[in-house]
Amino acid sequence: MALKTPPPPEGTTEALGALENFLRPGDPPPTRLRIPMGQPYLSVGLRQLADGDEILRPAPAGWRFLLRSEPGQAEQAIAADVNTRAEGAPKMTGVWRGMQIQKLAQAIDELEALPEVRAQDYELRILGIPGLHIEAFWLKPEAGGPDLVVPFRALTKEIQLMRAYPADEFRQISRRMAKDHLARTQRTGE
Repeated sequence: MALKTPPPPEGTTEALGALENFLRPGDPPPTRLRIPMGQPYLSVGLRQLADGDEILRPAPAGWRFLLRSEPGQAEQAIAADVNTRAEGAPKMTGVWRGMQIQKLAQAIDELEALPEVRAQDYELRILGIPGLHIEAFWLKPEAGGPDLVVPFRALTKEIQLMRAYPADEFRQISRRMAKDHLARTQRTGE
């Protein structure tokens, strides 16, 4: 089976034309990068998460494109973010590089090997919960059934990385974490 991504909104991939303005010495040149794999980037805030079920309806924040070096070259990866929320045409807003992006590239490879993912086709999205420092793959099955959430970055022991959580279970865990974080912040005045 396969991971698929929905088609990006019009103008989104064209915004990658600004990539050269964001590159640094040592980054792979865009002419040597494979066609990028893009995923919609969805975000949910702590208050929305703590107050309700918004994790099941996260707000679209844009698209993240993973650009990897050509096969046969030393693996290099960078991620480019394109904002699609702003008025007007989509706009490239930043480039991410370094160990976190290398780990993202490895996590996508690991994701494709998970038994749950091999069982059917999924539409791939990325879910961010910035207030909890969590990023996860959001998998929507094309044939119906429960969505899966597979965290690939989290600074907590409550979330197991690269585990396929049913979306409802992940919502319960992250909602509890959001409530705890907001209560702790309110007590300490942070």
